Amino acid sequence: MAVHYTSLAGEPGQHNVGNDAPRPAETKGIHLHHLCLRIKDPKITLPFFREVLGMRTLFTYNAGSFSMCVPVYLLLFGRSLTSTVDSYYMYHGDEGNDETEKVWADFPNQKGLVELIHRHGSENEDFSYASGHHPTEPAMSGFGHLGLIVDDVPALVQRAKKYGCKIIKEQGVSSAETVGWPNGTPQPIQAYNELYSNMAMIESPDGYWFECVPRVLEKH
Repeated sequence: MAVHYTSLAGEPGQHNVGNDAPRPAETKGIHLHHLCLRIKDPKITLPFFREVLGMRTLFTYNAGSFSMCVPVYLLLFGRSLTSTVDSYYMYHGDEGNDETEKVWADFPNQKGLVELIHRHGSENEDFSYASGHHPTEPAMSGFGHLGLIVDDVPALVQRAKKYGCKIIKEQGVSSAETVGWPNGTPQPIQAYNELYSNMAMIESPDGYWFECVPRVLEKH
């Protein structure tokens, strides 16, 4: 028996402007600061962020050796995992800054940072991080994608191809397969196709998807 669900997002194919109540006064000092992604090999992944996406390193941090209570290690080996972890904070800044005190002072005011976490030794291990799109993962589970605003989407796609990145979707096309929906899912409705055709989707070396949204959206 089919279960009827009333969407909280409104009717299909419509964009509805949010009408939430004003945010609580005690939350006015909160903003989204950074997202954290785990990576296997910085020698492969950092060029993607630097050369394909044009991001720069705000700062790096070696956390040294410490014990991590990773559930799978506790389950399989009955012990925690001792390892060394590096962090790379990437941002879309035009210039670097070698003044450590200034970088640290400005850090809380930054927005749109991506923190890349590398556990030493993971580059030599046979596994993939859960990206939400790996063939062994349930369809449409967990992580979805990161969105970028791009002045020239086709140029970014060509640059991604130059660096050997997988192109999930070119600009100008739209289908259930390129959205990442499970096999057998009906094709998107026309209104969704018109919107989604504006965008491209590229994949990072660690399997994370990046949605490339043009600064001006048009109907195709």
